[in-house]
Amino acid sequence: MSLRTRIAKEYQKCFVISAVMQVFFLGFASLTFDGGQLSRLVIVSVVVYCLMAGFVVARHPFNPSHGDLMVVRSGFIVVFAAVLGIHAVSTVFSA
Repeated sequence: MSLRTRIAKEYQKCFVISAVMQVFFLGFASLTFDGGQLSRLVIVSVVVYCLMAGFVVARHPFNPSHGDLMVVRSGFIVVFAAVLGIHAVSTVFSA
């Protein structure tokens, strides 16, 4: 029994681009002096992105649409912006 699942070649380039972005964001967040808040937000964004990309790939593993490739390639930026916005709004309304 093999746990390896084949996916379309188009996804691979998108995952590499996204992984480079995530490593860049994690590296930048680790250099900020905010007590680890930005690092936690980036880690939450990475987890949410991984779940989202997993659902997208599970939906169309062999024949991705243009939208699927766009979500896998640059969805992390959107997820990070949403997490950052939710955190900012919750910080404003909690005080």
